Amino acid sequence: MKKLVQLGYMVVFCLFVVGCSLPASTRPGLSVQLHAPISGRVVALPAPDIFVYAEANVPAGDVTRMIFYANGLVIGEDNNPAPSGTFTSGVMRWSPTEPGEYLVQAEALRSNGSAFSAAARVCVLPAASDPLGNSYFHQLYGYTGPCELPLPNPETPPDLEVTMIARAIPASLAYDFKCPAALASSTITFEATLEDPSDRVVLVSVEYSVPSRESAGSTAFETMALNWTSSSSTGEKIFTGTTHDLTPMLQGELQGDGGIVTWIARAINRDGRLLALDGPHEILASPCVAAVIGIPMPIIVEPTETLTPTLGPVVPTKKPGGGGGGGGGGGSQTCSSYGDKDSCSAAGCSWDPNKNTCN
Repeated sequence: MKKLVQLGYMVVFCLFVVGCSLPASTRPGLSVQLHAPISGRVVALPAPDIFVYAEANVPAGDVTRMIFYANGLVIGEDNNPAPSGTFTSGVMRWSPTEPGEYLVQAEALRSNGSAFSAAARVCVLPAASDPLGNSYFHQLYGYTGPCELPLPNPETPPDLEVTMIARAIPASLAYDFKCPAALASSTITFEATLEDPSDRVVLVSVEYSVPSRESAGSTAFETMALNWTSSSSTGEKIFTGTTHDLTPMLQGELQGDGGIVTWIARAINRDGRLLALDGPHEILASPCVAAVIGIPMPIIVEPTETLTPTLGPVVPTKKPGGGGGGGGGGGSQTCSSYGDKDSCSAAGCSWDPNKNTCN
């Protein structure tokens, strides 16, 4: 009972202290290892389901339940821990809803005590549209939030065990402040697919740069963190992210001349070590021609009256008895078949304005 009271005080204290973790163990001989998420993982709101997985060092039956915590608060339970050889495992999926840094832990309970795992740090970045967030999407440099983000260290050589394929959509950009929305394409969506069998990659960053037209050698660049959107048990991970509207950047640097946007993707571990690299790649950026030059749009004029279509040219037919050679071939038009003055006159007939008939 005394231990439960002490644990209760600890949980209450954690409500007021960001980054608080629970004690490592309350039962000698029982230990818990948190395998996922790995410490240092970075996600962004709206956050994907985060896989939480822990193992206790006792066989099935000894552990009756596993409880999972984030900053000391319960985020889920596994009431049916599964046997895994001489271990017992518990799993759940967690979707954080608030930005911040979280310490995630697992607790294994048995009839005569419990034990807590070590804490894994998870950074949840604000949503891209959050005005209080780290500007536009998630800029790594200059980040002022509560997380300690790992920054890429370009000096470290890539780790050959991790492979990454990155792509950018679209393949070209059109920009101008006056460019119609239907013609503009001034945001880039990046997607990186990794094979990470040892589960060491915690963040993928993309640096994109635009060389300035005004100053030789000057380059405007930004670095953003992609969002970890999915992963599999085989080690495949997918990171995605979309830039903010690049029109001000492109217009300011390239002006009306157009140019190239260069980008490079880096996968790093929690210490900032470079594990994989893809790039540099190029994206063509051009001013919106219709907006800059002022190409007129085609004007469509609706007809004021309905015209009767014909299958071929109208062949004038002389009035009966009007001379000419020979018997009239079958199917020739007579004057009475014309219903308007113009076609009546064109056929060589006489239009009666009083009766509106062709004679």
